[in-house]
Amino acid sequence: MKKDTSRSIDLDALFAKSNNESVNDTPKEIITETKTTSTSKEPKLDFDAIVTEWSYRCDKGYPDMKNKSDMIKLQEILSEMGIKAPFKRIEEAKLGTAGKSVLAKLSNPELNIRPEALGQIEKVLATCSEAEQKELLSKFQAYTLDQFIKGGYKPFIKFFDAKSSQGMGRGEMMCVMGIKDSRSGGTAEKDLVINSGPKKGVWEVKEDPSGIRMAQAGFSGRFGYIQKMTQFYNMLRLIELDKGNDKELLENLTKVFTDPKVAAEMLDILITNFRGAGYGQSKKDKEEGAVITKANFFDRMIVAAEFPTGVIDLHFAGFKKLNALKKDILKNADLVNNAKLLIKTAEKDSEYFINKQDAKDIENSKPGDEVRIKVAAPAKKDFKIFLYNILSIIKFDFVKDPDLIPTDFVERKRAYFSDINGYVYFLKNDPIPRLGNQSNFVIYGISQGQGKMESLEIAAAAKSAFLKRQIELS
Repeated sequence: MKKDTSRSIDLDALFAKSNNESVNDTPKEIITETKTTSTSKEPKLDFDAIVTEWSYRCDKGYPDMKNKSDMIKLQEILSEMGIKAPFKRIEEAKLGTAGKSVLAKLSNPELNIRPEALGQIEKVLATCSEAEQKELLSKFQAYTLDQFIKGGYKPFIKFFDAKSSQGMGRGEMMCVMGIKDSRSGGTAEKDLVINSGPKKGVWEVKEDPSGIRMAQAGFSGRFGYIQKMTQFYNMLRLIELDKGNDKELLENLTKVFTDPKVAAEMLDILITNFRGAGYGQSKKDKEEGAVITKANFFDRMIVAAEFPTGVIDLHFAGFKKLNALKKDILKNADLVNNAKLLIKTAEKDSEYFINKQDAKDIENSKPGDEVRIKVAAPAKKDFKIFLYNILSIIKFDFVKDPDLIPTDFVERKRAYFSDINGYVYFLKNDPIPRLGNQSNFVIYGISQGQGKMESLEIAAAAKSAFLKRQIELS
């Protein structure tokens, strides 16, 4: 990857400094460039070439004149070009006896630290003063986990970024260096293993807890929510909610519910909350790169591959509205026309839906009695399928109890944490460790076939009814 050389450094200003001046007096960044003609016998300065090479060698992709390591790289470049450095020579710190002892302790195979991470540790140790190296040695694995969290981490903050491409992420080295009788889990186990003490066991170390993948315990097929929503959307497809024939759908709903107001309210809930007309990407959905839109909402639900926060919130709200509507429906037994009247004639047999009271009057009548009935709708085969599915929707588990959704997520989260003691976690780019268990995290959605979690600090700002309820149930 090409390094960022867009930040210009005024080397003229730097070279104009006296050799006796401290590097700390050099300008941080000056966005100018000056052309000069050298009259000395020293090689002609090619400032652009120097800055470009310097940028390539700097870890951040651009030089920082207040950074000791970057200035050492500059003096190396100038030395290679035969140019005298315009500042007092900087000597990189050497590993003293204490620093070597720290490195030797970390090299113990029982700590399971990969060579790549050890190489980074050695570089960081070399930037520490002799006093700092002695402090690191005296406090090496001196703290219980609780003591480490409460402040014992401080001597080891410089090692937050030390990691390896496999088996060790950011923050793990700090933990191994500071926590008593601990080691890295490497690639075979969890991130951190504590072999003794009250917090003995395996711990995950996470940095930026805004999208923690749940692996096997969080596979989408293990969520009852996923399984039940697949059933629910198959029923919605059978009543042709996905076809957009809303006028016909309302007519059929009115045949089922004798109250037009109830039928219209039912249709509005189905369209808004389950066909996706009310869907709007939450901030989290956008961050996750969710590809669900109002236009493809129903199709994406049928596939059952992706359920971000915004989708679950919409479903949760829809089931709560259906729950309230169901109570209105059941208050009046005559609202649901699910009794059938069979009429036999010489030409054909016909079936009609009638309300329950009319059916009861027929059952209780005697030969010759007059019974008045209101025919709701012809019992055609297609309408029969529609009716049965509407009744199944009303009786659906999540309609009976919408809290089954956040409860299911809480149970999945508990299953995940049953394999570990908890988390030592860091907020993004923040080397201060925090301790957490399942009560400190929520599952905010399902993506790429897997549940994903985030910390309460992040979830609390989401204003999500589903997440709020999950927190309450945890």
